[in-house]
Amino acid sequence: MGSYLSPITSNIFMEHFETKALDTYPLKPVAWFRFVDDTFVVWRHGKDELIEEAGGIPFLDVKVQRSDTSLSFAIYRKPTHTDQYLHFNSSHHMSAKNSVVNTLVHRALTLCDEEHRKDELKHIEKALNKNGYPSNLIHKAIKKQTGERSEELVDDEHKGVTFMPYIKGVSDKICRFLNRSGVKTFYFRSAKLRDILSHPKDPLPKDRAPCVYSIPCSCGEQYIGQTKRPLKVRISEHRRATRQKKEEGSALAEHACKEGHEPLWDETTKLAQVSHLGMRLTREALEIRVNETSTINRNDGKDISRMWRSLFSNNQSQSR
Repeated sequence: MGSYLSPITSNIFMEHFETKALDTYPLKPVAWFRFVDDTFVVWRHGKDELIEEAGGIPFLDVKVQRSDTSLSFAIYRKPTHTDQYLHFNSSHHMSAKNSVVNTLVHRALTLCDEEHRKDELKHIEKALNKNGYPSNLIHKAIKKQTGERSEELVDDEHKGVTFMPYIKGVSDKICRFLNRSGVKTFYFRSAKLRDILSHPKDPLPKDRAPCVYSIPCSCGEQYIGQTKRPLKVRISEHRRATRQKKEEGSALAEHACKEGHEPLWDETTKLAQVSHLGMRLTREALEIRVNETSTINRNDGKDISRMWRSLFSNNQSQSR
């Protein structure tokens, strides 16, 4: 439990199990579809050989019901479903609340047939009203998704994007200011109490954690890189490449061999400890650009906007 391989190994076993069961059972279904632990089966061998619940089968979010000549489709909810959603009065950005409404409406319009669609939309309005959502917001979402969509697909042009935690009353003002400058804002939630207090796994030791690092050279320049492995392992790889003169595999080894300089291995410093690969590549690129006059890197790393370079440079000068 908790391993990334658990879903994969479970699915491999289920495929083996169901293949063996279907091959050895004398009666075969016309169709057999499975998603994780939900199955959809077309069966023509009588009710005695198959259990069917109330003339229909729930499959994922859909309740497939059978009539005399056709199949009908409605939204399926488990008996324990409570209709509790993100409350309208919560301190989340309005886009998150709109997403709740739009998602439910889109699911109803996509999965339900004409017979059940009206009842499902009524159910959504009733449930969202209990969660504090005004009816006009729900009606607006329904009208938007059932009307002409050609105009909705036209995206506004933006010069750039930015990400920030949402803080009610503060982030909204920043967003309006950035929108006037052509910058689109995306929000992510700030740290909750659970994030601060709950640490189910022990953190990696600092000497083994992924990081951005700097290796100085005897000439005064430096090499900036990133690694997800222990820093000592990455340094040993640079040492080996330099000793064996494998210039194609290391910019540091190429510089040392061509210029006759000596990397100062013992003065290697960890610039930042960053676990996420994308953020680590960004931090590496920022460090290279800020120190571009003294680096021996072959390239500038990940392509980033120049506006972040000036911001990072100012932040470093203030911290010093």
